[in-house]
Amino acid sequence: MLNNENFIIIPKNILNNNQLKAGAKLLYGNIYSLCLKKGYCWANNEYFAKEHNISARAVQNYIADLTKFGYISTKISGNKRYIELTQQQDNNDDDLPF
Repeated sequence: MLNNENFIIIPKNILNNNQLKAGAKLLYGNIYSLCLKKGYCWANNEYFAKEHNISARAVQNYIADLTKFGYISTKISGNKRYIELTQQQDNNDDDLPF
């Protein structure tokens, strides 16, 4: 059985957003997977940096871009940052080539 730790999902509208860097799209996929259970995640920049083999600064920039485009929102509570998905994704398979 597959679980959310074995793959990431990048919705088509994000994948096709030419204003987002590829790294931001991959990070969104990681965030999406982490949010599946509770609707939010609390992973920090260092966690994402290690997962993606990039700098914490790059993670910060990607999160800023994803927030700017309205794909995620962040909230600080205590000493944790919570990330939530902010757009419903269209899971319509009508345009799949198979």
